[in-house]
Amino acid sequence: MVFKEIKMDSRVTRWNSNIETGIPEIDDQHRRLFELAASFRGQGDEIRIMKSLAILCDYAKVHLREEEALLETIGYTDLAAHRQAHVEFRALLRQLLTDATHLSLDEIATRVESLINGWFYNHILRVDAQYVPAVAAYQNYQQSLRAGRRNRRLELGSLHFFEDAKASPPEPGSPPEIPPQPGQASSKAQANHADEHAERNDAICLEFSSGNYTQAQIAEHFGVHYSTVSRILKKGRRRDIA
Repeated sequence: MVFKEIKMDSRVTRWNSNIETGIPEIDDQHRRLFELAASFRGQGDEIRIMKSLAILCDYAKVHLREEEALLETIGYTDLAAHRQAHVEFRALLRQLLTDATHLSLDEIATRVESLINGWFYNHILRVDAQYVPAVAAYQNYQQSLRAGRRNRRLELGSLHFFEDAKASPPEPGSPPEIPPQPGQASSKAQANHADEHAERNDAICLEFSSGNYTQAQIAEHFGVHYSTVSRILKKGRRRDIA
């Protein structure tokens, strides 16, 4: 995808809900940039304006860096093109800093508005909006993994309960309260356990084949060692060949 093909609207527009991404940390940073841009209008001297301009540029660079880190984490497929759009924005920031030395305070404020309320507003609306579904999908995936880990911890807790109960047997004649030992599980329970592992292995193979995640990322997501993922993928390839 080439973002340069997207025609930007040159009208200066204020912050509003139309450019909210639904990603709190990103929206907070975007909103802060608009607040900084608004501070250039009104009373002020050259020193304050130049200081505000430096703060704006530094904060913009931090935002761009953190946004790119987020997109890299989720394996965003259009990251290279998105970075190129940021290269253009950084160049505009540098040009503004250079030109500010011979601009009036009103001219600086107008240039800031054109950059943040104009160019950057359209960038959020037309370019940033394109990564929102990918971020949402990644966050949902992470939530499902965390839920799976919580379930595994609950299962482990039931085993601890068994050990504690076995150490304190009930009084003679009282009804049994100790669940069957894990080693005495029924064949049905053993089959279910095997099915769970098979589903996990299939999920690992599917995620790797999508090309969106590395083996190291998949290992972290599923809470297993890197070598386990590698072994599962090798088995999956042998199964596909067979």
